[in-house]
Amino acid sequence: MPAIELMRSSAAIAANIRDDKTYQMQSAIQTGRKQGMITLELSLAGLVKTGRVRRAEAEALAKDDALLGELLAEARTMQWRDVRG
Repeated sequence: MPAIELMRSSAAIAANIRDDKTYQMQSAIQTGRKQGMITLELSLAGLVKTGRVRRAEAEALAKDDALLGELLAEARTMQWRDVRG
């Protein structure tokens, strides 16, 4: 089952690239969720919640363990919806 990370062109992404601040792009992807951006951790959390991937597998693949943990905790308290929405 594929997990994805989706980054779209935006002013924040362009500025990070132009200013050689690629280390800030993960944050720009997180804040760009309304524009359809998806972090790897959000994708993995969706796969865990829908039973397609085990939590241990997701944790082994995540770049940000803390973010994955937060998203999984959120998912327990609310109805999970498609990560693209």
